[in-house]
Amino acid sequence: MSATSILYHSLEEAFTTQKNKVKSYTSLDGAWQFHYSPTPEGAPVNFYTDAYNSSAWASIIVPSNW
Repeated sequence: MSATSILYHSLEEAFTTQKNKVKSYTSLDGAWQFHYSPTPEGAPVNFYTDAYNSSAWASIIVPSNW
C-alpha cells in the first residue's frame, strides 16, 4: 500500500482528475536504468554525473520490484 501526496496551487487544480495536469506533480513511472551494488562503497565511481556512461546497466520498469 502507498499514499500519494500532491501539492495543489488552487482549488480548481485540486479537483482535476488528471494528475499530470497539476504543476507540482511529476511521475517517476517508466523505464529506468538500474545497477545493483551490495554496498555504497561498491557503487560505480561518479555514477551520478551527466558524463557517466550507464548504457551497460539493466533497464527496469518503475513501479516494480528489482
